[in-house]
Amino acid sequence: MEQSTLPNQEIVVEFNTNSVSEVDAKQAISNITNQLRSIGVDDFQISEIRDGKLRVTYYSAVSYTHLTLPTICSV
Repeated sequence: MEQSTLPNQEIVVEFNTNSVSEVDAKQAISNITNQLRSIGVDDFQISEIRDGKLRVTYYSAVSYTHLTLPTICSV
């Protein structure tokens, strides 16, 4: 039986619902999860916390200070 490791990293994402469509928001989450997979993270959880904010939690032995994501919307 494989023991799961508790998350030690967190990304909080907040979308401005006035300027970001649901499709754009889903694409941004997809970009985040793809980048996590590219650095070796396969086990992550996405949850809505409040006011449209999303929390992505995961375990990584390496601490990353940022992930570079393309701009999905400019105001």
